[in-house]
Order: sequence, then C-alpha cells, then structure tokens
Amino acid sequence: MMAGIRRATLFVAYQLSLFLALALVPLALAGRHLGLPVGLPGRVVERVGTAYDEAATER
Repeated sequence: MMAGIRRATLFVAYQLSLFLALALVPLALAGRHLGLPVGLPGRVVERVGTAYDEAATER
C-alpha cells in the first residue's frame, strides 16, 4: 500500500518537475544569453525520474 502511494507521489513530482522545467525554458535561455549558468532544472528532473524508476521496480 505504502509503495503504491510513494510511487504515485514520485510520478506526480516527476510530471510537475518536467512541466516546470519546460515552462522555465525561456528564462533559462535568457539567463544563458546573459552568461548565467543554468543546470539546476535538468538535475532536478533527472533525480526525480531516477527516484521514480527505483520505486517502480521495488515491488
């Protein structure tokens, strides 16, 4: 039961992180144009995706 809830929560977190990363692309492009480093959204999406994949294979 708890594994299912954890899996569902991680799935929602992964989907939200993807949405936010895509929504913030214009800001990331502007920041890169100004010379600012922009790598955080990709790392967040990758980590949440990895956590979801691990939870999905635990059964």
